[in-house]
Amino acid sequence: MSIKHSENYCANPPGRLISEMLEDRSISEKEMAEKLGLPEYYMYDLIEGDVPLTPSIAEKLETNLGMSAAFWMRYEKRYQDKLQKVNEENRIMFLEPA
Repeated sequence: MSIKHSENYCANPPGRLISEMLEDRSISEKEMAEKLGLPEYYMYDLIEGDVPLTPSIAEKLETNLGMSAAFWMRYEKRYQDKLQKVNEENRIMFLEPA
C-alpha cells in the first residue's frame, strides 16, 4: 500500500482498508475488480491510493463489503485532506534549506 507521509502527517488511502477486508475474506483484487465492474489495473491503483474513490465505486463497495457508501466517501475525503497536507509539508521542506 502506498501510504504517503511527511514529518507530521500520514495519509492512508481507502485502498488500505479495502485490501485488509479482501484479505480477511480471501478475495483477490482481481475478483473484487470483477465484482465492481472495474479493470484490474484500476483496482490496483485504487488500493495504492493512486486514483480517487468515486461515489459510484463507494456504492459498489457498500454492496460487496458491507460498509456504507457514506463511510467510504468520508474515508476518501479524509485521505485527500491529509494527502494535501503531506504534499504541502513535503514541498515546503524540500524548498527550505535545513
